[in-house]
Amino acid sequence: MFISGDLMQTSVRDVVYVVFRHKWKIALVFLAVVLGVMAYSYLAPEIFRSEAKLLVRLGRENMAVDPSVSGPPMPVLTSRDGEVKSEIAILTSESLLEGMVDAMGLEAFTDPPSDKPATWHSGLVSSAGSVVGAVKDLAEGLAVKSGLRPELTEREKVVRRLVKGVDVEVEKQSSVLTVTLEQGHAALARDALDTLLGLYLERHIEVFASQASPKFFETQAAKLRAELAEKEQRLDAYRRENGVVTLAGESEKLLGHISNLENMLANTLSERRASEARVAELEKGLAAQSNVREISRTTGRPNFAADALKDRLADLRTAELDLSSRYPATHRPLIELRKQVAAVEAELAQEDETHTEVTTGVNTNFQELELALQTERAQLAASQAQWDVLAAELAEQKRQISLLAELNNLTRDAELAEQEYRRYRENLQRAKISAALDVDKVSNVSVVQSATLPRAPVRPRRLLNLGLGLVIGLFGGLTVAFLMEYLDDSLNTKEKAERCLGVPVLAVVSEKEYKACT
Repeated sequence: MFISGDLMQTSVRDVVYVVFRHKWKIALVFLAVVLGVMAYSYLAPEIFRSEAKLLVRLGRENMAVDPSVSGPPMPVLTSRDGEVKSEIAILTSESLLEGMVDAMGLEAFTDPPSDKPATWHSGLVSSAGSVVGAVKDLAEGLAVKSGLRPELTEREKVVRRLVKGVDVEVEKQSSVLTVTLEQGHAALARDALDTLLGLYLERHIEVFASQASPKFFETQAAKLRAELAEKEQRLDAYRRENGVVTLAGESEKLLGHISNLENMLANTLSERRASEARVAELEKGLAAQSNVREISRTTGRPNFAADALKDRLADLRTAELDLSSRYPATHRPLIELRKQVAAVEAELAQEDETHTEVTTGVNTNFQELELALQTERAQLAASQAQWDVLAAELAEQKRQISLLAELNNLTRDAELAEQEYRRYRENLQRAKISAALDVDKVSNVSVVQSATLPRAPVRPRRLLNLGLGLVIGLFGGLTVAFLMEYLDDSLNTKEKAERCLGVPVLAVVSEKEYKACT
């Protein structure tokens, strides 16, 4: 941007003109700001800052050594940043600050002893502080009455001030915490920070303390020991009653034997059914044949028995005729004689005229079938006996395998009970170790630097405030001057007059020259 010499000269002349025209206003604003800053710097209460450093290292808090956590001790995979933030949260907790106030007493913060001799300056500062406190109390009273904020007790007010005065920062690329506490007295700041660190270390132990006490694990271990003894007694009694000693290889042997028995039983069953079928066929064939067979047959031979019957019949009839001629029909011997005649006639009627002679002998097929049937029946009985023996042995083996299964269950129950008992015993030892470490206050937090005694106040920073007051006063005065010049609409320069009136200015008479002429 090109700026001509005349324009630049005119602008500088205007600035200088504004400065000289409002020089008293600039000076007044400058002095007011500087004096106000100086008054604040010398009348404001001094604030002292005590500082301490803590190291958060890896320790038992980072290991799963809590007995309430099952399993062996092992590192917990958590970020160091999260761990440090947890410690900061504990340090800045309001409950910890309340404990510090209770430990030191409320009077230590509301009416602390002065660590400097009384001077006019300290009295002035105290008066100013009283005035400021009265104004704050009045403002808080109005806010409480209007419902803008709740009414606080003196203890709650002190705790709130401490919350604002405690700060925790993390050193770069480290696990060191820098804890600062600000108070109006150096000794109070140091003592308060020492008390806070002591309470924090105790709270840290409480927070990371074991969730289960040794007494709990002692009770559970005793209970599990009794259960283990009972299960071991049941296991021993079962072994004695059934004669089973060990499980090593017994199950495999029994299962192999049972498999062989089942195969043999299946084969025996097949043989028995085949034998039963053969016996049925042999019985059927044997029923169809006779024990004897016809060897020869001769027909047409005289029937001597019929001839004898005929002769006898002739004799009886002759005797009947003789008796019937001499005796009546009711004669007893005649009646008996006629019965004999009738009986002989009946026998004669059954006899053939000729006689057939049959010659018989032993049926060899029948004998062979009968022998085969007896042999097959013997084999069937043997198969049945073998079946019964194998079935009984299979049932015994299955009973043995069921005994082993029950023994396995009892053994497993005893082993599980022993494992639970051992785990609780281990947890009991860990709980005792953890409790002992808690008693000795062993933790992963170490105090690298105790609370320091501040040598000088951190606020107010008088030299810095004075420098800022000079700069702010100068810029404030110039700002006021240019603002008043901008708001002034009077024709106080030749250029403004020519610009506003549109006529050339022939002469310029200052106010001083004008008053001199009049």
